[in-house]
Amino acid sequence: MKRWVDDVMFRDKWFESLSAAEKYMFIYLLINPSCNIIGFYEISTTLISFETGLPEEICQNVIAKLSKSGKIVYVQGYMFVFNYFKHRFESKNDRLIVQFCWDKIPESVKKEKTITSILNDKGIGYYLELIKESNKEKREGKASVVCKAVIEDLNRRLKRKGHEKFRSTTRKTQSLISSRLKEGFEQSDFLAVNEKMIKAWTGTKYEEYLRPQTLYSEKFENYLHWKGQNADDW
Repeated sequence: MKRWVDDVMFRDKWFESLSAAEKYMFIYLLINPSCNIIGFYEISTTLISFETGLPEEICQNVIAKLSKSGKIVYVQGYMFVFNYFKHRFESKNDRLIVQFCWDKIPESVKKEKTITSILNDKGIGYYLELIKESNKEKREGKASVVCKAVIEDLNRRLKRKGHEKFRSTTRKTQSLISSRLKEGFEQSDFLAVNEKMIKAWTGTKYEEYLRPQTLYSEKFENYLHWKGQNADDW
């Protein structure tokens, strides 16, 4: 991957105030082989020392100073350079690039308090918000499609039993189905629960509970794996 540095940086007052070692280190953090396109990557001070030729203790001290200045964050062996992503060439694949690089960062690193400041970064922070919204739209879109199919299946099965129709647009119903989808269940699981519990509860004292609020509640997995032959086995 080709890396470049904006020469305007050399006339920046903050950069001018740095010592030679600090300038060297900052440039290295921008162009070293470990640096990815979003400027958030794994690297050890041992490797930094080897590649720069500076003693590891000096590397650690310089990194600490750059961190204090708010230009970088270094935690659990991961380096983040603020505004790095903002200064790269624009790409139509920006969201995919950020998503790919961000997903490679361990969750333990993301949960560090200092990492939350990354979300305010004008480059990567902006795209992380876009990704968050995009993923939310995808989840809601899938939930809406599944909800419609599941309720249509439920109504079709219950129609034979003389029940009233349920609506897939009800907020509570959508919330329950969305929650189960987040837990990893699929549309086929809902259809299986519909078939299984209608067969078991029809004509029993439990028939009144053949409704979304009951079938898709937190007991959903129990219903899915239920092997009883009749309602009383429940």
